[in-house]
Amino acid sequence: MSCHCHFQFNKIRCRIWCDFFIFNLLNMWYEILPTFFIIMAGMGLPGLGLYHIHNLTLGNHHRRSLHSRLDRINYMRDMRLTGNPYKVNGLDALPDK
Repeated sequence: MSCHCHFQFNKIRCRIWCDFFIFNLLNMWYEILPTFFIIMAGMGLPGLGLYHIHNLTLGNHHRRSLHSRLDRINYMRDMRLTGNPYKVNGLDALPDK
């Protein structure tokens, strides 16, 4: 096997570089695909599962975020006005005086 890499001054280093990197990257790239799909499924399935669990427990597909103070205030306002924080509130939700 003739080696055409930049390690011409050291034939052993050149041979190791060519054998490992070039041969493995060009001839066995497809062996990583099963591991790739397993890892992607492990990362994606919990998110898809939560999408449907929220529908079963909350009645909608998205959980409301309570990270900021404004989000918590709006959540408590919607609970007080309609009893359901996921219901879209308009002017008709306000009580008439």
